[in-house]
Amino acid sequence: MALVFVVLSAVFAGLNLPALKYGLTELSPVLLMLIRFAAATLVIWLIYRPKIQKTALKASFLSAGALLLIILGLSLSTISYVQAILAFIPVAVGLGAHHLLGEKQTLKSIAGILLGLGGTLFIIFEVKISGTNGHQLVIGNLLVFFSAILSALYIVECRKLSKTISSIDLTFNQFVATTFVFILGMFAMAILGKPLVVSETTNVSLYSLIYLIIFGTVLMFFFYQKGIKQTNAYVVGLSQYLQLPVGVLSGVILFSDKISPVFILGTGLILAGSLIGTFNHLSNEKS
Repeated sequence: MALVFVVLSAVFAGLNLPALKYGLTELSPVLLMLIRFAAATLVIWLIYRPKIQKTALKASFLSAGALLLIILGLSLSTISYVQAILAFIPVAVGLGAHHLLGEKQTLKSIAGILLGLGGTLFIIFEVKISGTNGHQLVIGNLLVFFSAILSALYIVECRKLSKTISSIDLTFNQFVATTFVFILGMFAMAILGKPLVVSETTNVSLYSLIYLIIFGTVLMFFFYQKGIKQTNAYVVGLSQYLQLPVGVLSGVILFSDKISPVFILGTGLILAGSLIGTFNHLSNEKS
């Protein structure tokens, strides 16, 4: 059953990027995410009446920071680049599990980490390697890379917390922390005089928000937490493999994202590194 939760979470997450990209055509990143998570927080509170847990709330700021970096990175980059870099999360989980949970690293897992990191660097600096001018794209890719690091740390922390805190409470605290972060973002934008609405709003942003609130937030994070609770951090990291084809295909079909040889090479290295590290960990668990 845990695998079902991971797959459902991955499918909803993979479709989040195109929904976010459509929403960003009309709303600023901060406003879009604030509406998304404030509404999701209200929905889950009305249904379950969850409680604030201090330890869960503190850990949730890792996820909130990751989401802030993702949405800022997506506004500067493309869906395909963002989704490919996020596939680095299982590799980062391996590093986090080693340092925070005391899990031993083998030669295979170290090789997987190096492959994944190398592939991620290829993706981030692809425009430089290809000789094209894309400083904005590189900045966006770097933001997404740091978001992957924070996401991995959050997965590792949640694995520990899930032993004593329910999936609903973990999800609720994650939503509360994220809403708070984007409220601060609103104040920052007001101080800087940045517009909250990019262009005239239409049904595009409305439909994007409906999907993001119900499927891409409430259901996705609930299944995500259920997966973490019923399995280990590495298996939850597998969801990134499923998100990759969904995200890249949606970027190519809906936004005409271009796939270069360097992009394919980098993505292949990331997947190879992630798979080596993950299956090495699973084989060690069985033995």
